[in-house]
Parts: sequence; structure tokens; C-alpha cells
Amino acid sequence: FVGQYLNKAQAEILPTFIASLRNLRRLSIVVGRFSDVGRTMIMKDKDKSLTFPELQSLAIAYPDPSDDIFSMTTPNLTNLFLRDWPRHYHSLGDYTPFGDYYQAPLLSSTECLSILKRLNSSRLLNLEVVYIADQAGCDDDLLEYIVHAFPRLEHLQLHRYRTDRREIVDYVSS
Repeated sequence: FVGQYLNKAQAEILPTFIASLRNLRRLSIVVGRFSDVGRTMIMKDKDKSLTFPELQSLAIAYPDPSDDIFSMTTPNLTNLFLRDWPRHYHSLGDYTPFGDYYQAPLLSSTECLSILKRLNSSRLLNLEVVYIADQAGCDDDLLEYIVHAFPRLEHLQLHRYRTDRREIVDYVSS
């Protein structure tokens, strides 16, 4: 799914639809949202027996960190994209893709880390994370976890936004 929600009802029906697709290999939900939609929730109060054993690629714009899809068994997951759409940097200037009602509920570095820790996949080859850092150094745990938890990574894409846009980011690994 690519585009934008027209109303909250579209976002609310998504979990029911996704749960009916048992043999998913790729799932991509990159949908812009208006202020009343909130974050993307795919699995809400999931059936504990529901799994996506064939899922290889998962892309979600503005994921909800409490989404049960991140706790499911996905042994073949090699591509994970926790992203924004449209890109958050578009809204930092004068251009707003969907007008004044557009919302970009970015994950914090702590929320990103909680999602990655719940994943049952050390087979990731490609990872994209988009998050906002409250202050310098608050994302050290996230970055260290990525390095150690996903030894097979071949491609890593980080989009790190700052709460204070004047903050100088000089990241040196210790």
C-alpha cells in the first residue's frame, strides 16, 4: 500500500485485512497520514497462533511500537524498513506534501530499539530505521544493538532527526 489515508476508518480496517493474508512474502505499508490517524498498527490484539512464516520483507511508515507484528515468528525476514512517508524532511521546509493536516509521528530511538529487540530475526540483510533523537547520545543503545544483533546486515540506512535542529551531531563509536 502506497499513498495516503483518506479517513481514520481506512487505517482501522487494515489489521483485519492483513490478518487474512496468511502467506505473505512482502508487506509494504507506506501511507501518509492526517492528524487523526496516528501510527500504523498492523496486528492489534493478535491471535497468538498467527504467524507469517514466509514473510521476507516488511516496510511500515510510522509504525506503532506496540504492534504485535514485531513479536510474531518471522524466520525468513531479511528486509525491514521502519520508515517515514513521505519523507519527514519535506515537512521541515515550506513544502508540506498533504497540506497542513499532515502528520509525521516519528519513532524515538527508544521506540526503535524496543521494536528491534522484539524481532525474532537475526537474518536481516537490509535495515532502514527512521527516528528522532531527543538529545545527543540518546541513541547510542540503538546503534550498538543494531551492530551486535544483526551480524548479516549488508545494507543499513539511518535517518536520524534531531529535536533541536541546531544540535551538532558528531558521532564517534566508543
